[in-house]
Amino acid sequence: MTLAFQPHQNLRRLFLWDISTRALSIALFTIITVWIFYYAGINKQKHQLADVVKGQSALIRAMASHAEHHYLTINKANILDQLRDAQESFPGIGETGEISLAHIVDEKITFLLHHRNQHDNDTDPTRVPMDGKLAEPMRRALQGKKGVLEGVDYRGKRVFAAYYPLPDLGWGIVAKIDFSEVSTPYFTVGGIVGLLAFLVVIISAYSANKSLLVVRDQLNEINSQLNVATEAGNIAIWIWNIPTNKLNWNDLHYDLYGIPHDRKVTYETWRSAVHPDDILVAERHLQEALENQNKFSMEFRIVLPDGGVRHVKAAGIVERNKLNQPVRMVGVNWDISEMKRTEKILGQHAVVFESVKEAVVITDVNRRIQEVNQAFTDMTGYSAQEAIGGSPRIIRSGQHDDAFYDNLYQTLEEEGQWRGEIWNRHKNGEIFPVWESITAVKNGKGELTQYIAIFSDISEKVHAEERTRHLANHDALTDLPNRLLFSELCERALEHAKREKNIMAVMYLDLDQFKPVNDKFGHSVGDEMLQSISSRLKENIRESDTIARLGGDEFSVILEKITHPKDAVKVASNIIESLGRPFEIKGNTLNIGVSIGISIYPEDGENMTSLVKNADEAMYRAKQRGRNCYEFYSEREL
Repeated sequence: MTLAFQPHQNLRRLFLWDISTRALSIALFTIITVWIFYYAGINKQKHQLADVVKGQSALIRAMASHAEHHYLTINKANILDQLRDAQESFPGIGETGEISLAHIVDEKITFLLHHRNQHDNDTDPTRVPMDGKLAEPMRRALQGKKGVLEGVDYRGKRVFAAYYPLPDLGWGIVAKIDFSEVSTPYFTVGGIVGLLAFLVVIISAYSANKSLLVVRDQLNEINSQLNVATEAGNIAIWIWNIPTNKLNWNDLHYDLYGIPHDRKVTYETWRSAVHPDDILVAERHLQEALENQNKFSMEFRIVLPDGGVRHVKAAGIVERNKLNQPVRMVGVNWDISEMKRTEKILGQHAVVFESVKEAVVITDVNRRIQEVNQAFTDMTGYSAQEAIGGSPRIIRSGQHDDAFYDNLYQTLEEEGQWRGEIWNRHKNGEIFPVWESITAVKNGKGELTQYIAIFSDISEKVHAEERTRHLANHDALTDLPNRLLFSELCERALEHAKREKNIMAVMYLDLDQFKPVNDKFGHSVGDEMLQSISSRLKENIRESDTIARLGGDEFSVILEKITHPKDAVKVASNIIESLGRPFEIKGNTLNIGVSIGISIYPEDGENMTSLVKNADEAMYRAKQRGRNCYEFYSEREL
């Protein structure tokens, strides 16, 4: 474009002064902006490292907590086996970023995971002296410290690193990235912009004595140099002259494709670099832009000369002549490989999150649910849509009082973690027990950001424990309390009677003529008859009383809160009458009787041993008196 200038010298100088001033202002503004972005970028990098190490440490602690619950011990080797695939394949942040895990062996820092920045010709970085100058971030983590610093790693390289201790495991965890990777782009841009600003000032001063035509040429030069600055900003620019099939690339574009800068490039050069699986889609986007549109945007992969693969984001615009024919296409490329790697890692984490059998709930600091996994839905009946945004109170069972939850939240605040058995409620109203671990997650500043709860259904375990306890305290045949539980219940009844100053009775029952029935008709008939006897005995006592099978054909009854010994007589008489009725067992009509001995608290004894012994003695007197009757231990008038 040609510009016309007035020949007047003063007007020319004023114009040139204005151009120079504007150029200098732009350069200064750009330099300041680069510096601000550099400072903000460094801080963002530190926060990102802190968040990464916090998240990873929370995950490791959750895995350790889960392992300890299920196996009663923390198997570090098993945890490492689970971590290696995920952690060692984790590319970190940038080209040099990585996560390290270490512990102390023989006063040396011993790393547990392979370092992505370790090369065969390096000295062995897996063991670093604890009192040396290397691996400062890991040394602090193993000393129980946490934070973010700029220091030296195991290679002696200057790095930004976030470190965090895992005292329960005796480990330290560090997330780091080389200082050079973080700072180099900013220093490069700053240097180029500074050089550009200097050139603009010199050119502006020199052009003060030139004509407007010279000024125009200088502006063209400035535009060219601004393109260089654009390249320094990681924007790969290309221009495709469609009629000549010639491509113009800036230096960054050559670097992006791994092609020497002195090589001539054409459309075929670009096409041969695109991944074979992506070329058809990429060319379709270009063709649609040439035929129907003026703009396009797409993603594709390129294959580098060394076999490496990069992901590229491309955007461009088509320029047309007066006949609406495409004559030139101008576009830009960005390297989005890191973004794709991050997306892949996040996708892997999402798969793990959804595939674990344990329910996972993530809440914000106000305990509002942010995320749940499929196991949560399967276990509670609440979908993610129903749960997210709500409170974990939706699954509270009502089995725990406010003091329980106050203690839980206090433990979380003081220790950062709580774990234990808790009862939850399903959406359908059913309650079920779970083993739950809750972790408070904090950022690099130590500020609470989230809570992560992981729980598993332990209904089968609890039911099995209850069944085991029941079998240990009940007779297997009749399901009546056995001798062990009888002793416990009798002691409890005595304590209550003493406290309330009541009287109680202990009855000792022995079946009459049961052994001949058992011997004649067999144990199966005898067992069924004992079950029928148990049922009849239950019909003759109150819910507050207890009947137990002590063994064989011997039973005992505890009568609580009776007002007079004659209350025991009534129960004994009903039992004798009930068991005296014939039993129909497997087509056989069978008859038995029962002899009952009765002792009364406190007259016949003040402890369980005395009361049972005296009731047993009274029962023998009943048998001697003729069977199928009852006897008191002490003679009394009723």
